[in-house]
Amino acid sequence: MLPAPMNAILNDMTNLIAQSASFENKQEWPLFAKKGNFMLKAFSDLPLAEYQLVSPHRVIPLHSMVSSVGHCEERLPSYHWDGLRRAQQPFGLFQWTVSGRGHLEFEGRDYPVAPGQAMLLQIPHAHRYFLPRDSASWRFLYVCVHGTECLRLMEELLRAFGPVWDLSADSLPVRTTLRIFRDASLGEIQNPFLGSAVAYELLMSLAAEKYFPKSKLTDRFAPVRAYVEKHFSDEVDVAQMAEIAGMSRFHFTRQFIRDEGTGPGEYLLQVRVQNAARLLANPKLSIKEVSARSGFSNANYLNKVFRRVLGISPREFRKSGMYSTRLR
Repeated sequence: MLPAPMNAILNDMTNLIAQSASFENKQEWPLFAKKGNFMLKAFSDLPLAEYQLVSPHRVIPLHSMVSSVGHCEERLPSYHWDGLRRAQQPFGLFQWTVSGRGHLEFEGRDYPVAPGQAMLLQIPHAHRYFLPRDSASWRFLYVCVHGTECLRLMEELLRAFGPVWDLSADSLPVRTTLRIFRDASLGEIQNPFLGSAVAYELLMSLAAEKYFPKSKLTDRFAPVRAYVEKHFSDEVDVAQMAEIAGMSRFHFTRQFIRDEGTGPGEYLLQVRVQNAARLLANPKLSIKEVSARSGFSNANYLNKVFRRVLGISPREFRKSGMYSTRLR
């Protein structure tokens, strides 16, 4: 049973998180966002606590698990973790700074970790993080995860985006971490399946934050995507897309890959495959007609691309029922 004040704080957090999901304008999230001081309204009274979530009772093998979650404040100069001397079993760490400042040494590089910044780390690994001498404290929210799938995903994210990320308090990963902390506080992560679900959800929130940031809703390539989605069945090429963006083909391709995580030609193919999958729900259309309406030069090319993207042929996809029967 949690103390009444803590229950009240966690209820406030729950309401804030629930409200944030329905806000049309994300600026309505109660966030004080002055430079160097990112803090949720609920953080000012959020208790310092840590929760172990390891469950030995597993009915089936699980490859994505949450180990612990906590809200901590370190003030002692002795606070220090060495990534090569920490644990025998591999695990991953997501740690977001609320206030104060920490320091990370990662593969020979130095990273100050300030408020609104998060560390994404795998253990064991050649890194260490600590409370620097010129910082009075380091307050942070963290989640530890383990399992082969967790570690695989973290390795991909580290390779693509590095160990230190800028994340506002209303970002999806921070809100997800807050909710995991809240659920652990209330004893709601009661079995390994729920522990696996929240671990995977955290990693997917991190991936979504980087690969599909909210800024894309109004970014510079919105006209390009709108054109592709309207004219995918025509003879669209990368040169046309670059012209719409007002860039050279070379510069456009580089910038598009950086923002979208895929090349413009591959993006065009993905849009065409999505349309083909939608059309395959209509049994009256032949595979040849589907390919023509989706912008593929012939049925063989559709089959080749469809197999590469979805792992099965258009004919197999149609028979499987893996589509909505309601055409848009």
